Amino acid sequence: MRINWVHPIIGVLICGSAAALTAIRYFGHPAPENLPLVFLIVVLCVSLRFGVSAGIVGCIVSALIFAVFTYRPIGSLAVSDEGARANLGWMVLAGVALSYLLSPPSGRHTHHRQ
Repeated sequence: MRINWVHPIIGVLICGSAAALTAIRYFGHPAPENLPLVFLIVVLCVSLRFGVSAGIVGCIVSALIFAVFTYRPIGSLAVSDEGARANLGWMVLAGVALSYLLSPPSGRHTHHRQ
């Protein structure tokens, strides 16, 4: 018997880890406003490999990590820079939409012969 939620959890962990490593890279330094849009590449790769739910949840987790640890004020979900805030919103919107459009069919990982 195969557990269906293992692949999405792995995908979310990959997105979260990549976002955390990126946030560490820019911690204490100004991060580019377009960082969330560039990070969409990671979200799309995760969505293509691990499915829709991994792409959506991974995108949201990554946006939260960027908001709290990358943009001022550090440690708060509030993002004072309007451009960075808009790009975080576009990242979530595009991540959700593209996860639905580009992810593999839902039965991809569940049909294995025993």
